[in-house]
Amino acid sequence: MNRWIKVVMVSAGISSTISAALVLLFTHVAPVRYTTAPAGTNPSEASPTPASSPDASPPPVSNKQDSSGTEVVDALADAPVRYDLSPAAANPPTASANPAPSPGATPEPDSTWKTSSRADGVDTVADRNLNSAELSDKEPWWATLVGKIAWPVGLLLAVILALTIDRLRRFCGAGFKMVRSIKAGGIEMEISVEAADAVRKELRKSFRELIEDARVEYERMAEVQNLDRLLASVVEDVIFASRLSRSDIRATLHVRDIVFKEFLYQLVDYYPKGGGAHRRFSQRYGIIGRSWRSGKSHGTGNAFGKVESEEALIEHWGMTHSETHGVLQNKHSCLSIVLRAGGTESGILYLDSSKENTFGEDKRAQAFARELETRPSVIALAEAVERAMTPLRAAGPNLDLKDVGK
Repeated sequence: MNRWIKVVMVSAGISSTISAALVLLFTHVAPVRYTTAPAGTNPSEASPTPASSPDASPPPVSNKQDSSGTEVVDALADAPVRYDLSPAAANPPTASANPAPSPGATPEPDSTWKTSSRADGVDTVADRNLNSAELSDKEPWWATLVGKIAWPVGLLLAVILALTIDRLRRFCGAGFKMVRSIKAGGIEMEISVEAADAVRKELRKSFRELIEDARVEYERMAEVQNLDRLLASVVEDVIFASRLSRSDIRATLHVRDIVFKEFLYQLVDYYPKGGGAHRRFSQRYGIIGRSWRSGKSHGTGNAFGKVESEEALIEHWGMTHSETHGVLQNKHSCLSIVLRAGGTESGILYLDSSKENTFGEDKRAQAFARELETRPSVIALAEAVERAMTPLRAAGPNLDLKDVGK
């Protein structure tokens, strides 16, 4: 349930972020369209108007006085732009080059008003063009609302998600509290025992969650492929061929573990006695480890008949002290058959009995194990195991414990 809650929260946070990004894209980053200025006011459409004759009268002006009493002359804002193209305007006479006009002559019109009118006219046209630019579209109300609430909601969901993830909370909380004090000069560090215990508990909890998730997937795939039924069919075939009693034999399946490298995983319970599923064994453990490492099926009539001590089991059978407990008191015969599907080793079929030489003496048991590899019931079981394990191997973490110390 916690996993689904986290998935929903992550989805909500991502949706809020995408919504906010789209709002910003379409309302603030999108190109702004402007209305077109009226014809005649666009600078591209305006053409210079030649100046009139020299004796043309200037436009009306308004005479004002400033605070100092100086008379100020302002051209009207709507005065037309005039360009004086006459030679006299281009090369104004100087005092030294031209004599003063006679009293009877008509005075030349002052060109000051022309220059001022031309500059004021250009500024007026530019102001009109700028003032005519208006936004053609307005931001809709829903975009404003989403833009205001998307980021706070997304941030809130991110904080809640961070607090609910154990691993992230551990690194942000207890992980930093482990270090109580640091001496920079001597590079000394004081560790908080309480915080270390909290981190240890979190690590164990994460480990248990990983193992439990893998267990659920193992069970689901075994059920989908009907491995229990196929295993029972193999056992019945062996019982019929060996004329054994159902109470004298048990069988199970081992596969390569998807969580930890170099481990074998007991996929199903023993048939028909039940129990034993979900255990992990090193690939160096017993006859199943021997078959997995060598890729060959093995059989024995008395597995530990010649072993006199637990030390021999540790040295020659790859067992630990805990694994040797009770082994010598329960000497039995066993078979370890490599399951192959399409040239791939999919698992190990393990059968054993509490009686000696149930499958014959060592040589006969060895030959019987090799023979079982080609039985139709065993081949069908191997193919089903491969179908079950293919997706699990692709999705499993496959942790290598040897990399922990690197």
